Amino acid sequence: MTPAEETRGRPRDPGVDRLILEATMEHLLKNGFSDLSIEAVAASAGVGKTTIYRRYPEGKLDLVLDAIT
Repeated sequence: MTPAEETRGRPRDPGVDRLILEATMEHLLKNGFSDLSIEAVAASAGVGKTTIYRRYPEGKLDLVLDAIT
């Protein structure tokens, strides 16, 4: 990423990252991986699906791996 690309847009809120990972763990423990959905995590975290997909463009596996580590 170039320095210009790093400064585009609004800076990420680390609190949002925490909310997403906490919501992911809640859903994972309650429903398991196969029933976990980005939509459910987004709703629980109070963010849009796009927010999650921007952070985890590869999908729910990357999201879950980040949540459990």
